[in-house]
Amino acid sequence: MQRFREENLRTVREDMEKERGELEELRARTKALEKRRREMMEELDEARQAKVKAEGLRREVEERWRGKVDEMKKEQEEKLKTLLREIQTLKEREEENEKEWRSKLEEARREVEQSRAELSEVKAMVAMLEEQKTHISSLAAEAEETDGQRRRSNQENNSIEKGRGGREVSMRSCTFYRSQNIFK
Repeated sequence: MQRFREENLRTVREDMEKERGELEELRARTKALEKRRREMMEELDEARQAKVKAEGLRREVEERWRGKVDEMKKEQEEKLKTLLREIQTLKEREEENEKEWRSKLEEARREVEQSRAELSEVKAMVAMLEEQKTHISSLAAEAEETDGQRRRSNQENNSIEKGRGGREVSMRSCTFYRSQNIFK
């Protein structure tokens, strides 16, 4: 029995040694796994921090980008408003210039019409004056002819009447000459 016991004890010791070895091995593996777990947790933490940092950078970049986009939109809107105001101002100037031009054109047309009317009046007056001049010239020619005939007639009558009373004849010739001066 003792042998059996010794063998049993030895088997138990061998099993215990074996289990102790396995236990040491398990402890070593546990330490290694724990170390690996800590390393992985650190890596995971670093990855989380990197992710948070990247997310922060992304947000910051996005906010800057949005700010720039908003700023550019505002600038473009201001430029557009400025251009629209300039266009409106130019349209108003164009309308004013067109009104002024039309007004000047209308005034020029009125002046041309007035000048034409005045020219027509002047032409009519010139034609009337020419007609009067022709009429007066013909009357003057008639008067001269009549005057010449009367002079001859008066000279003849004067010679005849000299014997009758010269004074009466000279009165008649004065009246005749006065009437003839009206036409000249």
